[in-house]
Amino acid sequence: MPPSGPWPLLGALVLTLAATAAACFLRRPDSFGAAFAVYLLELVLVAFLWGHAASAASGVLSLLCWDLFLETPPWSLAISDWPVFLDFTAMVATALVVATLVDRLRDRLVQIETLNVAARALLGAETPAEVGQQAEETSTHVLGATWRIVPDGDLRRDSVPLVGSSGALGRLAPCAGAPRPASRELVTAFAAQVALALERARLAERAHGSDLAIQEERTRSSLLAALGHDLRTPMAGITGAASSLLLADSGLTESARSEMIALIARESRRLSQLVDNLLDLTRLDAGSIKPRLEWQPIEEVVGSARARFEAWFPKVIFLTEIDDSIQAPLDEVLIEQVLLNLLENAVRHGRPEGPLSLSARRNRDVLELEIGDRGPGIHPMDAAGIFEPFVAGPHSHGSGLGLAVCRAIARIHGGSLEYFPRNGGGSVFLLSLPCPDPPDREDPP
Repeated sequence: MPPSGPWPLLGALVLTLAATAAACFLRRPDSFGAAFAVYLLELVLVAFLWGHAASAASGVLSLLCWDLFLETPPWSLAISDWPVFLDFTAMVATALVVATLVDRLRDRLVQIETLNVAARALLGAETPAEVGQQAEETSTHVLGATWRIVPDGDLRRDSVPLVGSSGALGRLAPCAGAPRPASRELVTAFAAQVALALERARLAERAHGSDLAIQEERTRSSLLAALGHDLRTPMAGITGAASSLLLADSGLTESARSEMIALIARESRRLSQLVDNLLDLTRLDAGSIKPRLEWQPIEEVVGSARARFEAWFPKVIFLTEIDDSIQAPLDEVLIEQVLLNLLENAVRHGRPEGPLSLSARRNRDVLELEIGDRGPGIHPMDAAGIFEPFVAGPHSHGSGLGLAVCRAIARIHGGSLEYFPRNGGGSVFLLSLPCPDPPDREDPP
């Protein structure tokens, strides 16, 4: 837009006087072509720099300067050569028409550049809400007032429809008190850009929704497959053992009957743990489980978990390395569950009889509990997803609920759970928990 205030008129005055000086220097008694060309160039330049209003003022001033300085006698408003003066007047009129066209072309170029800036801003919006926000912000620069997207049935003054390839998308309407737009074409062009951005955002949302639906279906299928595998295995063992015990003429010895009863107890515990893990994971994701943090000697927490684990797996070799001076703020029940899940996972995927190792150490303000085994380890292709529930890779088995529950419990404690391959073969799971100084601890002198 051309500048406002007195500067356009002052600029037109300076250029007109400069053109007059050049015309006086180039004027020939028998030819006025050079003088006419100088004035024509000056009028077009004024229109391009400051608009057609300044160019019109410059045209009137050019006629006056021609009569004063280039007509004979000079310094007089008398006109001695009417044909030349009329030719000059016609040239000025032609120049003003050209200047008006140049001014419109300049305004159109400014509008195109403004629309390009608005298009880049609108294309950066990813959702319909962001498109609406960008439309309000850019409309102030493009249209000189705030316009916003309204429903299609909202017929406000000067509103324009937003039409996409699939139909009406709404309307673009000025806010209350906004002035009437100077150019209807500019509003229509801006509305077309808003409609294009809005349709693109809605299509992106639909595509994202379709991707989520596909992912949800895949997750549901993985869940059913994983749970089906984990549920069928203990249930098949329980059913088979119970059926054998119910047969009166099975001929089972007391030793065999004891093994069947032990199998039923073991598989029932496994089934119960699977259901518990599933319920715990659901509650952890919903945020309904809050840890009850209390200062606990870590030796007691590890000892309780070890006692329960050895009752389930009495033949497993178990090595511990615990600093009995460590105390940490934690939920004893939840952390004991984490240790049991990790130890049982090590037995199931490692060597059946171990050895397993469990160490606890304090590293500055972090308690590090490390569980290791000497099994085959985890395939590199599966290592990235071992903590995700219901993600079964080509080298993994089961639903993976145990590790997912362990990681969720670590996170609600403000800690983390990581996996590392063990030197010499096997796996290491590192549980890190915040471990500040106990409140009653006295610093050494």
